[in-house]
Amino acid sequence: MLMWIFGDVKTNKVNVYEESKAGGFLELENANIDWFLSVDSNDLPKEIAAKGQRTFRLITVDGEEIEFSGGFTDLHTKSYEEILKQWLRFRRGKKKY
Repeated sequence: MLMWIFGDVKTNKVNVYEESKAGGFLELENANIDWFLSVDSNDLPKEIAAKGQRTFRLITVDGEEIEFSGGFTDLHTKSYEEILKQWLRFRRGKKKY
C-alpha cells in the first residue's frame, strides 16, 4: 500500500531482524519510512501497556503523530466476511460485486 501511495522503492534496509520483531528504513520516491513491527509486549510504550492495551499503531507524517490503534481488532475478520459474502453472491449467480 505504501508504494501505491508514495511511489517506487529506492532503498530498503532491515536494521533489526529477530524472532519477535523487525525494523528498518524504506526510502520511496515520495516518502522516507522508519518502520518497526513487534509481537513482543515489552516493546509497547509503558503508558499503553499500563492501560492493558496489547496493540499500538503510530504513524508520523510531517512531524504530526497519528495513533490509530483502535478499530483494528476485527479488521481481518470483517474483511474475510465481506470477501465470503461477495464470493457467495457470485456463486449464486448474482455476479454483482
